[in-house]
Amino acid sequence: MDLDNFEAPASGKMTPYTAVFIFSAGILLSNFIFNTLLMKKPLNGPPLSYKEYFNGNFSVHTVGLLGVSSGDWQLAQPYCGR
Repeated sequence: MDLDNFEAPASGKMTPYTAVFIFSAGILLSNFIFNTLLMKKPLNGPPLSYKEYFNGNFSVHTVGLLGVSSGDWQLAQPYCGR
């Protein structure tokens, strides 16, 4: 990553935004692999199909969103000015 020149980085280097984008794309793509593996061979409980995975109702989806937003808030706390 070229931290000295964001507008035109040196040849073979990325800007910070490009690096974050590529890292995020890698997480998104690898998520499909890991979800599939853990659904077929779960650590706890019976195996799950994609149909069962997406069959959750609104309350289950809301619990997941609350968990994610809670984690985001906890990660952001050190950066929030109090």
